Parts: sequence; C-alpha cells; structure tokens
Amino acid sequence: MRLTQYTDLGLRLLIYLASTPGQSASLGEIADAYGVSKAHLKKAAQAMAANGLLETRRGKSGGIKLIRDPATVVIGSVVRLLEPDMHLVECMRPNNECVITPVCRLRRVVHEVRAAALKAFDSYTLADIVGEPEQVAQLRELLDISP
Repeated sequence: MRLTQYTDLGLRLLIYLASTPGQSASLGEIADAYGVSKAHLKKAAQAMAANGLLETRRGKSGGIKLIRDPATVVIGSVVRLLEPDMHLVECMRPNNECVITPVCRLRRVVHEVRAAALKAFDSYTLADIVGEPEQVAQLRELLDISP
C-alpha cells in the first residue's frame, strides 16, 4: 500500500500547523520548510479547509491555520479525505478488466490489508503524531519555525 504525494503533503501540512498552535502560516513558508511545491500544498490545504480542518485567509495578513484541536483530528479520516481512490489492485477498480477476477482471491486479501491499514491510521490523532512538547520543539527546529 502506498499513499500518494498529495496525502503525504497534506499530513505534513497538518503536522506543521499543529506544531504552531493558534498561529497562521503562509503556504510559501510551509512549502519552503519542507522543500516542496506550493501548488501541491495548496490543493491539499483547500480540501482540508473545505472539510473544516483549516481556515484560510487571503491577503497581506492571510495564511492558513489549523482550526481543530489536534487531539480530535483522526489520521484515518484525513487519509480517507485525501486518498479517495484506495483501489490498490485492478480488481478493486469500478471498471475492473482483470480476466481472473471470478476465481481470484487476491481481492479479498487486499481488502483485508486496506482495512487493517485504515484501522491503524484510525488509532492515531494529529496530536499523537506531533508528540509531546519536546518533540514539537524538535519539529519546530527542523522546520526552521521561529518560537
């Protein structure tokens, strides 16, 4: 199983914002901190803002901000939001064309694997991922975030 870059960037965006509670940051700052595309981050930010995780403001004093308590942001929910196509093999796709589907047991196994992965993601919140104050301090240092 592999998450897309979109989901990876969305999760890293949340980690950045959770390490700066109550503060706004620009997409440019976050993109620079991670060395990634601002355009890719923007797409993930828009999806999460539309689903009530982030607040976005335009203009000189604009930016994005986490508006939910990190302890209430379930990682599995974020993965489902950002990773809508979790069809890991051909037979899981709506227009499946695999000729062995009628007798193949792979689909059931892959369904179980996907369910287990989502269950694991569901057992963690953003607060769990960001960690305790000492881990937050290390994150801030690694991302070059001012105190």
